[in-house]
Amino acid sequence: EYIKEKLSTSIDVDNIYLTSAGCVISSHCGKGTIGILYIEE
Repeated sequence: EYIKEKLSTSIDVDNIYLTSAGCVISSHCGKGTIGILYIEE
């Protein structure tokens, strides 16, 4: 939620979604990893 709030005040976006990473991403990246992805139209 903290990162979502910071992003929404820093950049102009329509939607911000929060989700959990699956087991493959989690096992390769480790605890505490944050990923930010975007779709450009």
